[in-house]
Amino acid sequence: MSSLLTSLRKYRPRENSNPVENFITEAFAWLLRKDPDLGRYLVNQFAERLINSSKKFTPTNDGIVWSTQANYGGVFPDMEAKWPGMTLVFEHKVWAELHGNQLNNYRDFHANTGNDYRLILITGHHSQHGQNPDLALCWHEVYVLIKNYLDSSQTTEITWLIQ
Repeated sequence: MSSLLTSLRKYRPRENSNPVENFITEAFAWLLRKDPDLGRYLVNQFAERLINSSKKFTPTNDGIVWSTQANYGGVFPDMEAKWPGMTLVFEHKVWAELHGNQLNNYRDFHANTGNDYRLILITGHHSQHGQNPDLALCWHEVYVLIKNYLDSSQTTEITWLIQ
């Protein structure tokens, strides 16, 4: 597992490129890897939000592997959470809109693998919730989930970072 600073270094600002979404994704993934209880808590919260949906899934107590920038045949979702039998595919947006067919590209990839998956879109505001993800949240909702986790859990070595 790489360090947070090493992960962020590859996203240096360039002309006509704002790496803020990549920075947020890498920091989020790093926190989830460093505090597995937080990762399991969020997966459970995502599952609860889909409980009345045809897309519901069973969360896991096993190890969840969090990764960023997986290669889906030339398209790259921001983050994945994987455990045996399931992949949660995350797309993160702050100010930008989804690219044309962005979520369909991820669906097409998984349709060809036969893997069970769910698409989770996290954005800056509700107006960005397009392309029919399985679950759409705003960053402020993720903040509330993390705050609830901190309020209900034991202090860990990275609690101050999560806060």
